[in-house]
Amino acid sequence: MAMTQRQVERLPGPEPGKAQRVHVTDTPGLLVVVGKRRRTFAGQFDMLRDGRRVSVRKKLEAEQIAEARIELGRLRADMAKGRDPSVRRAKVQAPSGPVTLGDALDAHREHLELNGRQTGEVKYLRRFFAALEKVPLSDLTLDRLLHVQTQIAQGKHPELTKGKGSKPTANKALGLAKAAWKRAVMKLGAPPSPFEAHEWKELRIKIKPVRHWMANEQFPAFWEATSDMSPAMRRYWRLLLLSGARRRTLAGVLREGYDPKARRLHFHRDKTGPYAIPLSDTMVQMVEEQLKDSEGSKHLFPRARARKAKLEDRPMVEPKHPAMRALGLSPHALRRTYKNLCADCEASQAHEHALLNHADAGMDAVYRSREKIQKSPTLAAVQERITQHALRLCGEPLDSALQAHGT
Repeated sequence: MAMTQRQVERLPGPEPGKAQRVHVTDTPGLLVVVGKRRRTFAGQFDMLRDGRRVSVRKKLEAEQIAEARIELGRLRADMAKGRDPSVRRAKVQAPSGPVTLGDALDAHREHLELNGRQTGEVKYLRRFFAALEKVPLSDLTLDRLLHVQTQIAQGKHPELTKGKGSKPTANKALGLAKAAWKRAVMKLGAPPSPFEAHEWKELRIKIKPVRHWMANEQFPAFWEATSDMSPAMRRYWRLLLLSGARRRTLAGVLREGYDPKARRLHFHRDKTGPYAIPLSDTMVQMVEEQLKDSEGSKHLFPRARARKAKLEDRPMVEPKHPAMRALGLSPHALRRTYKNLCADCEASQAHEHALLNHADAGMDAVYRSREKIQKSPTLAAVQERITQHALRLCGEPLDSALQAHGT
């Protein structure tokens, strides 16, 4: 059985003056470094260096064991490509000629890879600058980059085959150029960036924020619409409402993230960092039923193949269900609805920020540890109260909801 975060926290402390390392038997090469006050993770590798086999140990940045396994996998992938995992950052070689935009983008992508960051978005956005990649940064003006941003926003860029513009994508593309130029100045000796003379809010295209959530009279229609979905999809959408989690956070949650004894669900990857929430009775039953259906995958909501019954060992593709589209509801609208439920149930600011994992928890974060709040029995009682309130709005008595949601 795979070691859980709960078991990591319960490991006994080391003897005075001695360091203790515990090997995780289910994940070869993963070590838990047991300190006096905290638990950290490290990876241990055997590799060839100068023709000799050496043992290399590297500290991992992960705070949860599930996140440590992912980081360890990335390091092994780097080893397969011939990279030494003990070297955190490789020296970027400056080009012999003038530094071009393509050189800057390469340096930025390499920096992200060496720090374990995802580069898929960089690869997607880079195509918008294909015509400018060979232009030296000394000859590149801010107006030319802003022109690319405008083309993307208006749907006139050649790479947009459907002719549909996107303001968020336009801002992301310009942000990539800004970050790549800054990286080129630091690593390649490129000329100063023209972005430094401007505030970012002056350059980005203003987007009207969406302020949509589910009204009280929509709750019964939402519950009825989810009843017609497949079991996994039904549990996903209902858990979005009852947990307040972001759509990608819930879609990528691991099976080992569920702690049945503590009745908590650990999210190993979220926009603002890993966190855990207590589960109400209804949520516990949903998660346990989904565990049975997802057996054979490491993800709670795995991606099912179209032609085969076998589950893929990847997280579920974020759903765009027509029933939710007909109601005008998005996954993030349910997150905003959950915030309203917190207010209805008179949850404190500290409890609200612990459940939603917002980056700014106000002054409560200064005086109280969020980790302690997440483990408090008071937070579990608040979660149960929010669930019961949501079910009443849906027109579902608690007992019938426990029996009917998984059928």
